[in-house]
Amino acid sequence: MENNTHTVQSQIGLHGLQTLNTNALHQFYSDLPEEKNGTNSGMNPKEIILSGLGSCTCITLKVYAASKNIPLIGVNVTLSLSDPINPAQATFIDRKIELLGDLTEEQKDKLLQVAIKCPVAKLLSGEIKIESEILKK
Repeated sequence: MENNTHTVQSQIGLHGLQTLNTNALHQFYSDLPEEKNGTNSGMNPKEIILSGLGSCTCITLKVYAASKNIPLIGVNVTLSLSDPINPAQATFIDRKIELLGDLTEEQKDKLLQVAIKCPVAKLLSGEIKIESEILKK
């Protein structure tokens, strides 16, 4: 089985905390709010993680519903992340999913199970190992 590799680059300059995030085709800025010495010119890094989960949930549900002829008109996902008070505790993400369309309870239950298994949810729920190194010049 071949691994999918997703690569992004993040760059920050000498002034401020606005960070440019790019891949081969797209770019966006992240930042911190003014009360944390940022300029609030973009979502903060944790909000970007949440948006990845929200986007993945919406896309996964729409694709699944279309493949099963489920009359799903739209999906709205609201996410919030609660930082643990104690570092030994788990970080908690609350995901509220609103399904739009004339759906049966059985279809809603199935769509919830599909959402739980979306790729980003699985990524965030599993073990993640981060290897870091300083590049030599």
